Amino acid sequence: MKLISIVIPFYYGNKYIEKTISSINEAIKNSKIQKNFFEIIIINDSKEEVVLNEQGVDIYINEQNLGIHESRIRGIKKASGKYILLLDQDDSITKEAFCNINFDDDFDCLVSNGIYEYKDSFKLIYKNKRALRLSTNYNAYLYFRNQIISPGQCLIKKSSIPNEWFDNILKINGTDDFFLWLLMFKYKKTFKTNNQVTYVHHFTDSNVSSNAFKMYESEAKMIDILDSLPIMSKKEIKIIRKSSIYNYRKRKSLNDFLVYSIKHFGIFIRNIYYLIKKA
Repeated sequence: MKLISIVIPFYYGNKYIEKTISSINEAIKNSKIQKNFFEIIIINDSKEEVVLNEQGVDIYINEQNLGIHESRIRGIKKASGKYILLLDQDDSITKEAFCNINFDDDFDCLVSNGIYEYKDSFKLIYKNKRALRLSTNYNAYLYFRNQIISPGQCLIKKSSIPNEWFDNILKINGTDDFFLWLLMFKYKKTFKTNNQVTYVHHFTDSNVSSNAFKMYESEAKMIDILDSLPIMSKKEIKIIRKSSIYNYRKRKSLNDFLVYSIKHFGIFIRNIYYLIKKA
């Protein structure tokens, strides 16, 4: 059995994957954990493209395109690690990613800080410890938005992943990780934080998170699935649906945003509250 399994969905990603794997190997080398306690799993969701030059990596090819969520599921089911790191093909981790982790601590999800990298600019995902702690606050996800930019920031205990996440596939890419966090909160899983910067989010043309409408579509489908499950109350579903529309209109146009904010003033006030907490 491994300690950490790193699962990477791959989709025509040879221009990114070498850098991603290199960052993982550097982090493993820099950690105090023996190399044989790690495994790297790539799920190739583009069977026409061969993953190039990746020795020491387990590669599985999907016979048909499955999308990010189902590819992640397949990778997790292949994984033997106690903890899972879900990394995107175009992102990377820092050499300190596996340092300063107390595995004797009881956590189901350990959320670390990270960096946004855009061209030559860099900024922290969480400006301070208070902002990072919001990632452990369920209400911030309901009333505000997903508090975790990418699952690449998180070490997730494999046994703590709810069955509902495996059984309800989001075909529209973008919010399967948000879906996972909400389910884990509802099952009272333990979220803890690590102030260490472990993750680097590179903005590329393949980032789903930069497409507002696709994210909104994916989120709407996620909410429909949650509404069909006996997990969240009708009140919670109503709140998260309003928050999703609010965030989409905020990106879409100022006029739409102002009209919706006035109509749903409670959501607007909550957003201001959490923006202040993140500052």
